[in-house]
Amino acid sequence: MSRKRAKKLVRATTRSTGPIDKYFGDRLRARRVMLNMTQDDLGKSLGISFQQIQKYEKGTNRISAALMVPLAKILDVDIGYFYDEIPKTKRSGEIETPTLTELALTLHGRRLIDAFLSLKNDKMRGAVADLAHVLARGN
Repeated sequence: MSRKRAKKLVRATTRSTGPIDKYFGDRLRARRVMLNMTQDDLGKSLGISFQQIQKYEKGTNRISAALMVPLAKILDVDIGYFYDEIPKTKRSGEIETPTLTELALTLHGRRLIDAFLSLKNDKMRGAVADLAHVLARGN
């Protein structure tokens, strides 16, 4: 008589992070930078370490829905901010970062956005946009 062995159930892990976690992290970082807030300041407001904030921003750790509520309040945004403009998924499974978020994440993005919004009229904004376009073609 042979005994049948019970098959072990192998469950796919749902705890690993993915492209959407990186997207949420990018949105978090962009907003934090726009507010001139340090990772340490944000961490203290949430009662967590700045290292944990770094992990959220890099998409290494997943931001829970329960954490998004106080996070949105501290960052002075609606919770929908994290879900707005959820980008398209590339064929590789990666998520495209929206252009404005990508701009805010660059070294001089915040300065550029602040200066651009400080311009008094659309004619000046148009001139700056034209200049940026010409400079970009030169690269």
